[in-house]
Amino acid sequence: MPEIFYNSVMQSFVFSPLMGVIFAALFTGLTTKLSIQAPRTVVETRKIYIEKRYSHSSKPNSSDGNEVFALGFLLLFVLWKYVQMAPVIHGYIETGLVTMISFCLSGFVVSTLRGQYTSHEWLQRVLIPTFTLATCFPLLSMAKGAITPDLIELASNSNVIQFYTKDITEYGRYYLMFQVFGVCTLILLATLSTFTFVHYLALMNQREGGVLHGLWAWLTGATSKLSGNGAYVLLIILLITTILLLNGQAAEWVIPK
Repeated sequence: MPEIFYNSVMQSFVFSPLMGVIFAALFTGLTTKLSIQAPRTVVETRKIYIEKRYSHSSKPNSSDGNEVFALGFLLLFVLWKYVQMAPVIHGYIETGLVTMISFCLSGFVVSTLRGQYTSHEWLQRVLIPTFTLATCFPLLSMAKGAITPDLIELASNSNVIQFYTKDITEYGRYYLMFQVFGVCTLILLATLSTFTFVHYLALMNQREGGVLHGLWAWLTGATSKLSGNGAYVLLIILLITTILLLNGQAAEWVIPK
């Protein structure tokens, strides 16, 4: 019986979507239905719950250049380990994506049944991040196809120096580097898409009281940076960047085949 919980197929196609559905149902199902006095549009709701409650000046962030040098120093090692552990890494990403998309779709359905979408603008606000999240699945397939079994075996049977100086070509080095960057932007795209969805889910659900009203209010404030059209522009930029990194186009721009 315990082996079932460690089975990769069960985790990807049963437990992950089940978790997403349960979380979405709990979050959206415990919210009181909207009254006539509740704000109906996105603009009205944002004015009440974001501009008045969570408006604050952001503090500038300062960082030195040592982080960049440290990342550059570790890059070769990270790329080498990524090739070795690619199937495991891709499996975790796939599990996370299934959980995220299940949560978003379940939240969308439950909110629809409870009459939370009081204008077409709400649908637009939640469908766009759901779409960009869904595109992460073909992008993950692209990333899986780039790391072939013979490449994994090659990295497993050599050290980091030998792997990059003797085992692969100059184009291969850039190709793998952009693959890792592409996987990172893929994870970022999925995460920001989910958080953008959560922002509007929280914004619409906190218009009325309920057991989770305090949580919805906190989530609205915590994800307020992802409100507005700027978040959608960022998601589209991340989507295009991830495609160019994972399909090898970026590597060809640097080192033509």
